Amino acid sequence: MAAAEVKILRDELARTHGKVSRLEAQMARMAEEFARAGEAGQRRIAELAAENDEYKRRLAYYENSNRPSSSDSLKGDKRQRERRAARGKKRPAGKRGGRKGHRGASKTRKADKTVHHRVEKCGDCGGTDLEDDGSHTKIVEDVPEIVKAEVTAHVVHGARCNGCGARTRAAEPGIAGTSLGPNALLICAASWEAPGSLRSVAELLKIFGIDITKSAVNSAIAAIAGRMEPEAETEREKVRKSGTVLGDETPNRVNGKRGHTWIFLGDGGSVMLVPATSRAAAVIMDSIPDQDRIVVCDGYQGYNVFRTRQRCWSHILREAEYLKDDAPGYGRLYEMLCRLYHDAKLAPPDGRDMLEIRARSIADGYLRLGCRFGGTLDRAARDLFTFVEHPGVPPTNNESERFLRPVVIHRKIRQRMGSLDGMRVFGTIMTCLLTWRRRGLDVGEQLARVLAA
Repeated sequence: MAAAEVKILRDELARTHGKVSRLEAQMARMAEEFARAGEAGQRRIAELAAENDEYKRRLAYYENSNRPSSSDSLKGDKRQRERRAARGKKRPAGKRGGRKGHRGASKTRKADKTVHHRVEKCGDCGGTDLEDDGSHTKIVEDVPEIVKAEVTAHVVHGARCNGCGARTRAAEPGIAGTSLGPNALLICAASWEAPGSLRSVAELLKIFGIDITKSAVNSAIAAIAGRMEPEAETEREKVRKSGTVLGDETPNRVNGKRGHTWIFLGDGGSVMLVPATSRAAAVIMDSIPDQDRIVVCDGYQGYNVFRTRQRCWSHILREAEYLKDDAPGYGRLYEMLCRLYHDAKLAPPDGRDMLEIRARSIADGYLRLGCRFGGTLDRAARDLFTFVEHPGVPPTNNESERFLRPVVIHRKIRQRMGSLDGMRVFGTIMTCLLTWRRRGLDVGEQLARVLAA
């Protein structure tokens, strides 16, 4: 083969090797791009999963779980995670007893009698030559005697007038719907309010010699509600006529289905509790037909039926505090929001417009950082400063959350309400109990007054 042909073949082979090298480099670049795309997809999936979990937590928070309001928040969730992460670390030593300024607590009831217990002989050698070595006092409270229930058979007679022939029957003693007397019903109501289950109420009555079934206890509770109904309706009417209403709600179960219990706090210490089978705004409209008043509430849209609203500042600040460490800039915006709340509490009634402008500027700051909380704050800005324009209106609905707590405890004990009649009984009794507690009245005395009437 000629030298020229050999050179041509060598050049062709070199070009072929160059093409192969370029193809290999291109394939390597494509593999890197696919790998980066896969990593980006995995990161996006993880971000979406985290965002989904975040929404689930927020939904659980706004549905009012079984936890108290101090921990039932985004901030509370964060504190719990921090505590779980810090488990195992030694807690710093602290001082025992109450903090400085705490007024303390002591028994107000003094002893009815005093009994001295003296040493008669030495516990070591048995000697009787003893001298006083100091003493201490222990208070013991006990019931002198457990009184057994007295069963009385009331024979109700009738009579006929010989003059006109009319028939008259003597008044039937006791309370309609139950065989228990006022004192036994008082025990029943007090243990139910504790709260206790129907079984625990029946077991307590057995101590006094009253052996009844859970069904009989349920009938007794219904009879108590019948006695309370007039007073409960009076309190409901006071709430309906109040100029300012604090509202909140919590889930419950009715006949195996999801329902809600609503609470409305009015002026003068009145409370209205409304168990319902839904969370629709129709429940609000049925409970308070005239919505031309101020309502202090959270961000649930059902409260938009009221003409004037005061959005709860506690809900807004809790969520802002939860977000403050998530990204740079959130902490400063949270501080600005806290300062705005402080200034709003000191602002004159005509300063609402400027406060609303400041709130919307903070909301814009969140939106520029890509935080959806900015949209929530922007929508709430119009209703955040009603308390400035109307002095006396509370800026939060924390009081309604506190009085809703006994309802949550009852839900945890009883799990559900079995019927619409059970909802009515529960709403009537709790309306009276919560009203008495809000006014600072003694619940036992009020129960005895209603049952003895």
